[in-house]
Amino acid sequence: MIRLKGIRWASIVAVAALWLAVGTASGRADEGATPNLRTCGGKAFPLSVFNQSAGYQKEKTALAATLRRELKEDPFLMPKRGWRVVFKDAKYAELVAGKPTRGGNAWSSYRKVKGRWVGEYYWSNCWFSPVRDGASSGEWYLSKGQKVTPKTTSLKVDVYEMECNSGRPATGRVLVPEIKYRPKWVIVTYFIKWKTGSTFETCPSNPPVKKTLRLAEPLGNRTILDGGFYPYPRRVPVGKPNPWG
Repeated sequence: MIRLKGIRWASIVAVAALWLAVGTASGRADEGATPNLRTCGGKAFPLSVFNQSAGYQKEKTALAATLRRELKEDPFLMPKRGWRVVFKDAKYAELVAGKPTRGGNAWSSYRKVKGRWVGEYYWSNCWFSPVRDGASSGEWYLSKGQKVTPKTTSLKVDVYEMECNSGRPATGRVLVPEIKYRPKWVIVTYFIKWKTGSTFETCPSNPPVKKTLRLAEPLGNRTILDGGFYPYPRRVPVGKPNPWG
């Protein structure tokens, strides 16, 4: 994620892969996800922020002025409207454009330097990952060749690590999934435990880890959703093979 011609281009993955590393775990990875908190890779924030009115780009604040300047400098990269502050303190802020969509949302971060807000990073596809201490959410799909019925209580799934891991599977680091049961759906979230220490990693796609998903009760006629993104993509019945459902 670098800054180029006044705009932060987090989507230049090939450049980011040269320096991206997996950091030391900040705590135990068995404490479970923090309820209702999501992240775009920076600070955690509640989904309730999207109940607030949009249009921060029109506000008369120093941070909003910095956003407007960036929108003017590159009129084709960043969305022009619908911005909200999802996190802000005295020295750091994050903004998101629009309400959560399955196609991802534009996200931008800012840091105060010598009393002025300065653009830091920009990412065009935030999928609002859940927050868990010492781990990052994975992505999972139903393995091929299975018959799912209302009596199903176990499924074979492929779990992918979304962080850079040099094209290797997250063997031994896939945690027991968090499962929430609802009348019409089941939400299954897999987390991948961070590596300890600091290691240099490149960012090709990682192969999956094969796991067995065990349900505490028969599936019935419910849909199974992947809790690693928001809005939740459908995994059973099988939907489109991409993270935005």
